[in-house]
Amino acid sequence: MKTWETFCYDKNGSLIETENEHVKVKLERDQSGQVIKEWHNDYFIASSYDEIGNRSQ
Repeated sequence: MKTWETFCYDKNGSLIETENEHVKVKLERDQSGQVIKEWHNDYFIASSYDEIGNRSQ
């Protein structure tokens, strides 16, 4: 069985997308680089983050 994964980064070097044979994850970041939205495949993951970027869900 072959496996694969890809990664995409923004111009600042922050991860914005990754994908493998099972899932595609997209991250939306604010101007300071903190993750503000996250998708798994086409589903938005409702998460919240504190002021220093820790996920508080």
